[in-house]
Amino acid sequence: MSGSVQRHLAALNVAQKCLGWGARLHTIHEITGLNRHILRQLAIDHNSEMPNGRPADGAHWYAREPSLGRAEACIFTAQFVRLRAQKFDKNPSLLNAYRCVFEIARESPRLSFDQAFDLAAKVDEPRSRARGMFENDVCRECGCNYIKSMKGKYFDCPFCKLFDGFREPALHPKTLCKEFA
Repeated sequence: MSGSVQRHLAALNVAQKCLGWGARLHTIHEITGLNRHILRQLAIDHNSEMPNGRPADGAHWYAREPSLGRAEACIFTAQFVRLRAQKFDKNPSLLNAYRCVFEIARESPRLSFDQAFDLAAKVDEPRSRARGMFENDVCRECGCNYIKSMKGKYFDCPFCKLFDGFREPALHPKTLCKEFA
């Protein structure tokens, strides 16, 4: 099989994964480079509905997200940044980091694939004016990775907010988070 056929088949495979995660047409097109007509046909063939509407914009949705949704976003971002630091390409890092969130959330994540795509763009090029809105940081309180704004808006660590309800020291997530850091 020629290299271009293999790349096209790989792009179709990625598109199917993205469709399964509820990605928008524009997002799948950006990731795979496939023609929009092909993507629409793929969605029809697999009885998948692609959401319509505007793309996710981290400046708006992340600030309004409840702690559990922000925690998922932080898990995604930490995994994505780790993979990129190991020199993996952007798209495989995006897909693998989202798969991690998808599995942790037991297949019903609060973080949409389009939001993950938006986050990846905003943390991957921190020096770009248009993109570098967020960065991954480590909380001094609990040791978990969380998303920090680079544009002046302060975000609390969502894990600290979630962990405040736990009272048993041995089972406290802050303790567990430090063990796995």
